[in-house]
Amino acid sequence: MANTDDPSIPVNTFRAWVLGLIWAIILPGINQFFFFRFPAVTVSSLVAQLLSYPLGRAWASLLPNKKIFGVSINPGPFTVKEHG
Repeated sequence: MANTDDPSIPVNTFRAWVLGLIWAIILPGINQFFFFRFPAVTVSSLVAQLLSYPLGRAWASLLPNKKIFGVSINPGPFTVKEHG
Protein backbone atom coordinates (compact mmCIF):
# COMPACT_ATOMS: atom_id res chain seq x y z
CA MET A 1 0.00 0.00 0.00
CA ALA A 2 1.39 3.38 -0.99
CA ASN A 3 1.82 6.21 1.51
CA THR A 4 0.58 8.79 -1.01
CA ASP A 5 -2.95 9.46 -2.21
CA ASP A 6 -4.06 8.22 -5.61
CA PRO A 7 -6.83 10.63 -6.70
CA SER A 8 -7.94 8.30 -9.50
CA ILE A 9 -9.37 5.76 -7.00
CA PRO A 10 -13.05 6.46 -6.25
CA VAL A 11 -14.07 6.94 -2.61
CA ASN A 12 -17.68 8.07 -2.56
CA THR A 13 -19.27 5.11 -4.36
CA PHE A 14 -22.77 3.67 -4.21
CA ARG A 15 -21.25 0.42 -2.93
CA ALA A 16 -19.49 2.13 0.00
CA TRP A 17 -22.64 4.05 0.95
CA VAL A 18 -24.87 0.95 0.89
CA LEU A 19 -22.46 -1.16 2.94
CA GLY A 20 -21.97 1.69 5.43
CA LEU A 21 -25.68 2.30 5.84
CA ILE A 22 -26.40 -1.40 6.28
CA TRP A 23 -23.85 -1.65 9.09
CA ALA A 24 -25.05 1.63 10.62
CA ILE A 25 -28.54 0.12 10.89
CA ILE A 26 -27.73 -3.49 11.83
CA LEU A 27 -25.06 -3.00 14.51
CA PRO A 28 -27.01 -0.59 16.75
CA GLY A 29 -30.03 -2.89 16.42
CA ILE A 30 -28.00 -5.90 17.53
CA ASN A 31 -26.47 -3.91 20.39
CA GLN A 32 -29.90 -2.69 21.52
CA PHE A 33 -31.26 -6.24 21.39
CA PHE A 34 -28.41 -7.63 23.50
CA PHE A 35 -28.36 -4.64 25.90
CA PHE A 36 -31.09 -6.20 28.02
CA ARG A 37 -29.23 -9.48 28.38
CA PHE A 38 -27.09 -10.06 31.47
CA PRO A 39 -24.15 -9.80 31.02
CA ALA A 40 -24.62 -7.39 28.14
CA VAL A 41 -23.01 -8.29 24.81
CA THR A 42 -21.61 -5.50 22.63
CA VAL A 43 -20.80 -5.85 18.94
CA SER A 44 -18.15 -3.27 18.01
CA SER A 45 -17.52 -1.45 14.76
CA LEU A 46 -14.54 -3.72 14.16
CA VAL A 47 -17.04 -6.44 13.22
CA ALA A 48 -18.44 -4.17 10.50
CA GLN A 49 -14.96 -3.47 9.14
CA LEU A 50 -14.00 -7.13 9.09
CA LEU A 51 -17.22 -8.19 7.37
CA SER A 52 -17.46 -5.29 4.91
CA TYR A 53 -14.26 -6.27 3.09
CA PRO A 54 -15.47 -9.69 1.89
CA LEU A 55 -18.93 -8.23 1.19
CA GLY A 56 -17.39 -5.46 -0.91
CA ARG A 57 -15.22 -7.94 -2.81
CA ALA A 58 -18.25 -10.17 -3.45
CA TRP A 59 -20.28 -7.16 -4.62
CA ALA A 60 -17.50 -6.18 -7.03
CA SER A 61 -17.27 -9.67 -8.50
CA LEU A 62 -20.96 -10.62 -8.66
CA LEU A 63 -22.88 -7.52 -9.70
CA PRO A 64 -22.76 -6.20 -13.26
CA ASN A 65 -21.51 -2.72 -14.09
CA LYS A 66 -24.90 -1.05 -14.54
CA LYS A 67 -25.99 2.51 -13.93
CA ILE A 68 -29.10 3.49 -11.99
CA PHE A 69 -30.06 7.16 -12.25
CA GLY A 70 -26.59 7.85 -13.64
CA VAL A 71 -24.79 6.21 -10.68
CA SER A 72 -22.74 3.07 -11.28
CA ILE A 73 -23.62 0.29 -8.84
CA ASN A 74 -20.32 -1.49 -9.54
CA PRO A 75 -17.56 1.00 -10.49
CA GLY A 76 -14.80 -1.63 -10.58
CA PRO A 77 -12.77 -3.53 -8.00
CA PHE A 78 -13.37 -2.90 -4.30
CA THR A 79 -10.61 -0.54 -3.17
CA VAL A 80 -8.81 0.36 0.03
CA LYS A 81 -10.41 3.80 0.00
CA GLU A 82 -13.91 2.33 -0.04
CA HIS A 83 -13.09 -0.04 2.80
CA GLY A 84 -11.33 2.47 5.05
